[in-house]
Amino acid sequence: MENHLILKYLHLFEQLNLEDKLELLARLSESVKNTYRHNKNDDKQKLLEELAGTWKDMDMDIVDEIYASRSTSDKSISFE
Repeated sequence: MENHLILKYLHLFEQLNLEDKLELLARLSESVKNTYRHNKNDDKQKLLEELAGTWKDMDMDIVDEIYASRSTSDKSISFE
């Protein structure tokens, strides 16, 4: 069915003049871009919602371990 529908649209498209074809292509491209942007933002929001509070059940001892395992260095670094 999709192929039939695409063929119908293609037939209509072929009958348009060059300016109308370009206008239609520009609008279709913008529509696809907007859909992609929308989906991308939705995916980010969904991921944020899934990850929110992920660490809330962690024991605070692990935080202390992380801080304790950090080390500092007084070594001079040259960026030349």
